[in-house]
This record gives sequence, C-alpha cells and structure tokens, in this order.
Amino acid sequence: HIAGPDNDSSPPEAPSVFSAGVLGIKAGGKERLAMLFDLGESPDSAEGYAVLALYDLTGKPRLLDAVNVATDRFTFFRHPGKLSLGASDDALMISSTHFNSNQGYMSTPLILVRDD
Repeated sequence: HIAGPDNDSSPPEAPSVFSAGVLGIKAGGKERLAMLFDLGESPDSAEGYAVLALYDLTGKPRLLDAVNVATDRFTFFRHPGKLSLGASDDALMISSTHFNSNQGYMSTPLILVRDD
C-alpha cells in the first residue's frame, strides 16, 4: 500500500473496474504513463482497492511498478491529476472519497515517483 505495509488490504474477490484514468507524467526527467484502476471494495477493509500502475513507454510498453493507493471507498485522479515540481518531475494527485448521509469525506495524497 502507498501508505505502508500496515495499511495493506486484499484485492476484491471479484474485481471489476469501477473507474479508470490515464495520465502522462514526468519522473526523473523521463516520460511515464500512470494508469489508475479503482477495483471496488476490499473484503478486509473499509477502504476500496485502487491500483496505480506506472509504465515506461519507450519502445515496447513496460510495467515499472504497481501499488494500491486507495485511502477511502472511491479513488480517482484529482483534476488536475498532476502537479509540476519543476522541469523533470510531476507529483500525482489522487483522491479517495466516500459520503455518509449529508457528510462527505475526501483525502488527496500527493505521490512522487522516484528511482523507477
């Protein structure tokens, strides 16, 4: 899990793509593709299960890394989905949210890719 091993949960038993997003980013001066898949609810957590996958597109596309980034039930790229940190790096902006009756909750972690 992006928040560390204490926050890890199991993927859904029957995953389906609740939402998906694709975003081009810069990481260490390299062009990368980030894909975010919200796969629904985790069976052992109140949070959802959302996989952020990072790809190198030079030549044949290659998966570099993938991690669960859900911090609440529904997870998606914020708008805008990235924040420029200079000429060679972007931070990803991902939000997780849920609503109870007339109350809404949202967290927005900023994720920086490094050493890919």
